[in-house]
Amino acid sequence: MSAMHGFRPSRPLVLLGIGFLAMALLGQLTASQTTPAAAPAVRWEYTTTMTDPAQLQSRLTELGQDGWEVFSIERADSQLVQPNASDNHITTTQYQITGKRPKR
Repeated sequence: MSAMHGFRPSRPLVLLGIGFLAMALLGQLTASQTTPAAAPAVRWEYTTTMTDPAQLQSRLTELGQDGWEVFSIERADSQLVQPNASDNHITTTQYQITGKRPKR
């Protein structure tokens, strides 16, 4: 007669084994039910536009209404210097606006 022939696991050990098995199976079911499907990659289109300071707010509103998400606004100053005038120059200020939106 072998040593294992008469072996009977104790009731707590059997219940513990069943509990671990149930947790493993439940974990697999829960993981497969809650894992979201991979979202398709978003393709973006970009725009860059210039506007003067007086029109900045209205231009931003217009871009937003058209679905553009502005991510950069940079001030761009320019000077026009008259060749024969020492103190006679013109400075202009513009804002460069860059935005993105999902490609349509």
